[in-house]
Amino acid sequence: IFLEHKYRFNFFTLFIICVLTSCFLFSCNRTIERSEYSNQKLIYEEAQSVIKDKLISPTSAQFPEFQTSFIKDNDEEIVYEEITYHTYLVTSYVDSQNIFGTMIRQKYQVIIGIPIDNENSGSIYYEILYLE
Repeated sequence: IFLEHKYRFNFFTLFIICVLTSCFLFSCNRTIERSEYSNQKLIYEEAQSVIKDKLISPTSAQFPEFQTSFIKDNDEEIVYEEITYHTYLVTSYVDSQNIFGTMIRQKYQVIIGIPIDNENSGSIYYEILYLE
């Protein structure tokens, strides 16, 4: 009986160590991928918000589903009102109603700036390059 208990304890300990190790390894990789995806998706959503404000009928706006190809890291920084922003270029399109109620497709490009320091994390820089 003592031997069975000893083996059971060792097996249980080994099992727990394997589970924790695999969870740690796989969860770290997934978290990094998810956070990068989420960051790009948030940048895309911010660009949508900027474009919606410029449309004649913002409630009719239909944007394509997010794709990572819509976002390009500019590897540039912009300083605006004493805040340093890291910039991204968002290129996509929107379908919305024009003044006559007809759905039209407009291509757009927006530069979105995310503050580098956490102190200004709530502010966003944007510049519409074109909306045609």
